[in-house]
Amino acid sequence: MEIRKCPICGSTRIKTAGNGTKLGTSLGAGIGGFVGLLARRGAAVVGAAAGGFSGGLMGLISGAILGNTIGSAVDEMFTKSWRCEDCGHAFK
Repeated sequence: MEIRKCPICGSTRIKTAGNGTKLGTSLGAGIGGFVGLLARRGAAVVGAAAGGFSGGLMGLISGAILGNTIGSAVDEMFTKSWRCEDCGHAFK
Protein backbone atom coordinates (compact mmCIF):
# COMPACT_ATOMS: atom_id res chain seq x y z
CA MET A 1 0.00 0.00 0.00
CA GLU A 2 1.35 3.37 -1.04
CA ILE A 3 1.74 6.00 1.68
CA ARG A 4 0.71 9.39 0.36
CA LYS A 5 2.43 12.55 1.53
CA CYS A 6 1.58 16.22 1.22
CA PRO A 7 3.80 17.84 -1.42
CA ILE A 8 4.01 21.05 0.64
CA CYS A 9 4.69 19.96 4.23
CA GLY A 10 5.42 16.22 3.81
CA SER A 11 2.72 15.16 6.27
CA THR A 12 1.12 11.73 5.95
CA ARG A 13 -2.11 12.99 7.58
CA ILE A 14 -4.13 13.32 4.37
CA LYS A 15 -7.72 12.52 3.44
CA THR A 16 -9.74 12.56 0.25
CA ALA A 17 -11.16 16.00 -0.46
CA GLY A 18 -14.63 14.45 -0.31
CA ASN A 19 -16.31 16.26 -3.20
CA GLY A 20 -17.92 13.08 -4.52
CA THR A 21 -19.02 12.09 -1.02
CA LYS A 22 -20.66 15.47 -0.37
CA LEU A 23 -22.43 15.49 -3.73
CA GLY A 24 -23.54 11.85 -3.41
CA THR A 25 -24.93 12.41 0.08
CA SER A 26 -26.85 15.53 -0.96
CA LEU A 27 -28.30 13.97 -4.10
CA GLY A 28 -29.13 10.71 -2.33
CA ALA A 29 -30.92 12.51 0.49
CA GLY A 30 -32.94 14.68 -1.88
CA ILE A 31 -33.95 11.90 -4.24
CA GLY A 32 -34.56 9.41 -1.42
CA GLY A 33 -36.76 11.85 0.50
CA PHE A 34 -38.79 12.65 -2.61
CA VAL A 35 -39.27 9.00 -3.55
CA GLY A 36 -40.15 8.09 0.04
CA LEU A 37 -42.76 10.84 0.13
CA LEU A 38 -44.29 9.69 -3.15
CA ALA A 39 -44.40 6.08 -2.00
CA ARG A 40 -46.81 7.02 0.80
CA ARG A 41 -49.22 9.00 -1.40
CA GLY A 42 -51.84 6.26 -1.42
CA ALA A 43 -52.23 6.21 2.39
CA ALA A 44 -55.60 6.79 4.04
CA VAL A 45 -56.60 10.41 4.55
CA VAL A 46 -56.08 10.34 8.32
CA GLY A 47 -52.68 8.66 8.10
CA ALA A 48 -51.53 10.43 4.95
CA ALA A 49 -49.61 13.16 6.76
CA ALA A 50 -47.90 10.74 9.15
CA GLY A 51 -47.24 8.25 6.37
CA GLY A 52 -45.86 10.93 4.09
CA PHE A 53 -43.60 12.24 6.82
CA SER A 54 -42.28 8.82 7.83
CA GLY A 55 -41.83 7.73 4.21
CA GLY A 56 -40.00 10.92 3.35
CA LEU A 57 -37.78 10.67 6.42
CA MET A 58 -36.88 7.03 5.78
CA GLY A 59 -36.19 7.79 2.11
CA LEU A 60 -34.02 10.74 3.09
CA ILE A 61 -31.94 8.71 5.53
CA SER A 62 -31.49 5.67 3.30
CA GLY A 63 -30.79 7.85 0.25
CA ALA A 64 -28.15 9.82 2.15
CA ILE A 65 -26.43 6.63 3.33
CA LEU A 66 -26.42 5.11 -0.15
CA GLY A 67 -25.30 8.38 -1.75
CA ASN A 68 -22.50 8.73 0.78
CA THR A 69 -21.27 5.21 0.07
CA ILE A 70 -21.30 5.69 -3.69
CA GLY A 71 -19.73 9.15 -3.42
CA SER A 72 -16.91 7.79 -1.25
CA ALA A 73 -16.18 5.10 -3.82
CA VAL A 74 -16.13 7.71 -6.59
CA ASP A 75 -13.69 9.82 -4.56
CA GLU A 76 -11.36 6.89 -3.99
CA MET A 77 -11.47 5.49 -7.53
CA PHE A 78 -11.85 8.44 -9.88
CA THR A 79 -11.35 11.94 -8.51
CA LYS A 80 -8.29 11.15 -6.39
CA SER A 81 -8.10 14.65 -4.95
CA TRP A 82 -6.56 14.86 -1.50
CA ARG A 83 -6.37 17.40 1.33
CA CYS A 84 -3.63 17.64 3.95
CA GLU A 85 -4.99 17.77 7.50
CA ASP A 86 -1.91 19.62 8.75
CA CYS A 87 -1.46 22.49 6.30
CA GLY A 88 -4.81 22.32 4.40
CA HIS A 89 -3.19 22.05 0.96
CA ALA A 90 -5.42 20.37 -1.67
CA PHE A 91 -3.69 18.29 -4.34
CA LYS A 92 -4.18 15.41 -6.79
